[in-house]
Amino acid sequence: MGDAKLKNSLPAVLNVPAGDADALLRSGDGDAALLYLYLLRRGGRLDMAEAARDMGRSDRDMTMAARRLAKLGLLSEAEGSGPPAGGDPPEYEARVIVRRSMEDKQFRVLVDEVELSLGRTLSRTDLTRLYAVYDELALPADVIMLLVQYCKDENERLRGPGRSVGMSFVYRVGQEWSDRELLTYEQAEQWLREREERRSQYGQLRQAMGLTDRDLTKTERGYIDGWLGMGFSVEAVILAAERTITNTGGLKWKYMDAILRSWDKQGLRTPAEIEAGDRKPGAREGAAEEWDDDKAVEQIKRLRDRMKQGNP
Repeated sequence: MGDAKLKNSLPAVLNVPAGDADALLRSGDGDAALLYLYLLRRGGRLDMAEAARDMGRSDRDMTMAARRLAKLGLLSEAEGSGPPAGGDPPEYEARVIVRRSMEDKQFRVLVDEVELSLGRTLSRTDLTRLYAVYDELALPADVIMLLVQYCKDENERLRGPGRSVGMSFVYRVGQEWSDRELLTYEQAEQWLREREERRSQYGQLRQAMGLTDRDLTKTERGYIDGWLGMGFSVEAVILAAERTITNTGGLKWKYMDAILRSWDKQGLRTPAEIEAGDRKPGAREGAAEEWDDDKAVEQIKRLRDRMKQGNP
């Protein structure tokens, strides 16, 4: 063996771009990182079944990893096998779902838990849609349970208590969650908390603006989301509404938007900052009052009175 030497038929070094490495590290997804290395080693070619076999992972694990890589911009959508936005769930053969229920303990437990949550036995169509959320959208089981509970609550809010939620609704909302990358329980829970907080803010503003007889329109919600996204509090938006009604005699959303954008340019966010920094020339100088709950209640009452005067 004196003349023998090691023969490398493939490159000894794989070069990982720093940007790709940073994205993978931030994601914290081990399977996505492994799939990335696998694809890099294989020259970028992806055969999902082959990758699952070579890496000792399930097809679903590979689907989730591929979707994460696509979300990170490291895999083309064509390769990522993600579902089309707003599309219908794929049709699965009954034997596929039966086999998965028998072979995949996690899916079997998920079916039992969803049936318990909904209080009914899932029909064949229901099972197909649940399996699509689990397999095609590749949402983890704990996220799916949170999704089902959210859909139940939304269904009751929109249609009234006691109304059964359909799995088609669960699938559509599941698509939205997948698009938002709510791929862990913590991410989904955080999004739900933020959504509930925003809904509470909508309610406060509807009450203050006298819009209790109807829901906010999509355009009105868009304005409010923009203002709150700028860092304005609900109280500051109420102050802008009060000034709008004083100056125009009504609730003019474009006018209110101009006021808030003007305050934004001046770096004024809180009611105290606005009162101090946005005075008209000749106004009495002095320290701005601190904003408190009593003042907020008085502000709302004043706004309602002006709304009634401007809209008899």
